[in-house]
Amino acid sequence: MIQYRNLIGGGLETADATIQVISPADRKTIAHVPDLSPAQLDQTVVAATTAFTSWSETALKHRQTLLGRLSKAIMENKKELTTLLTSEQGKPLTSAQGEIQRCADWLSYFSEIPKLHGLMERKINDHAIAIKVPLGVVAAIVPWNFPMSLAIWKVAPAILMGNTVIWKPSPFTPLTSLRLGEIIKDIVPAGVINIITGGDKLARALTAHPLINKIAFTGSTQTGKAIMTTAAQSIKRITLELGGNDPAIVMDDADLEKHIPGIFWGAFANNAQFCVAIKRLYIHEKIRNQFLERFIEYGRNIIVGDGLNPEVGIGPILLLSSSPGIHAIYT
Repeated sequence: MIQYRNLIGGGLETADATIQVISPADRKTIAHVPDLSPAQLDQTVVAATTAFTSWSETALKHRQTLLGRLSKAIMENKKELTTLLTSEQGKPLTSAQGEIQRCADWLSYFSEIPKLHGLMERKINDHAIAIKVPLGVVAAIVPWNFPMSLAIWKVAPAILMGNTVIWKPSPFTPLTSLRLGEIIKDIVPAGVINIITGGDKLARALTAHPLINKIAFTGSTQTGKAIMTTAAQSIKRITLELGGNDPAIVMDDADLEKHIPGIFWGAFANNAQFCVAIKRLYIHEKIRNQFLERFIEYGRNIIVGDGLNPEVGIGPILLLSSSPGIHAIYT
């Protein structure tokens, strides 16, 4: 079994304690990852803080060059990363492939963005320039549903602006992130990107650490509230992407053949394990029966199973803790 390591200050590190990573397809252990200690977290923050001094002074064009190299590295390892993502998260290979591709695309986009300042009009024939400056060390805390794309969306703009990053994936889906850390170890300057693993205790210590300047988090509303409370103690800047409550409305003149696939996948893509999944569906009474008949028929043709099977359209639920709630809906 592969022993994965954390990327800390340019080196690959283990820890005395480890966390099991379970395959959602068969509930077997597929890997162990480090469960970082408080001392190792301090080591990581020091590495990121030290790297910030020089990285923040690096010319924009050099930062963009790095982003381009990271995009290329992902594309060169796309097949491996895709398979690993499906193995740990459960999503079908096509979905995992799309997520890895979006990571490369996002890095490529920021590697070519033309300017990083905004023009603020004050009055005729006068203007002011708002110059964006780096904040320091950014903690990027990532959920398990889109563990790669939701990480890169945080990491890419952060390091482009001259910040350094401590990236903490979910303990349920850390493998693809850690493998990418191994791939980019010799590409990224030491301490600019650090990838660490651990449970809730590590996340709380990371958000409370006095040398963290910014927190970017995607996850539950409850956890977001806790991060806001912690960040307020030292007035850290925060960006929170939390839960949703999303409806879809189908009017009586809707083209059902055209829109049913979009509505179905809007609800059930990634096993409905994403914040903007359709959770409420309002159908005009005139087409209710017709819609339900076609919607159910469409769903019956979707194969459910192990995401590593190319024919599967919907993979397994990641967390067994979700099963009772799901079962209650249908019984």
